[in-house]
Amino acid sequence: MITEEQADQYIPENEHAWGYQELAILYFPNIKPESAARQLRRWIMFSKELVTQLTAYGWKPGRKLLTPKQATCIFRHLGPPGS
Repeated sequence: MITEEQADQYIPENEHAWGYQELAILYFPNIKPESAARQLRRWIMFSKELVTQLTAYGWKPGRKLLTPKQATCIFRHLGPPGS
């Protein structure tokens, strides 16, 4: 797990909502987008702590968009993509 400061550094200055598949492709650039989304979901669901925090920020499985806070939460738990 990385610190909140490290996660915040990955968020662009103009915080934006992330497409779920967009984020999944960053984590898994070498597989098809649909497979990347499934794999990211597996990683998220593996961590009960991550699911709890995402849920507190309004996330529900199957949502197509992630808020900046939800994306930061994922970055904090999984590390930034490519790390």
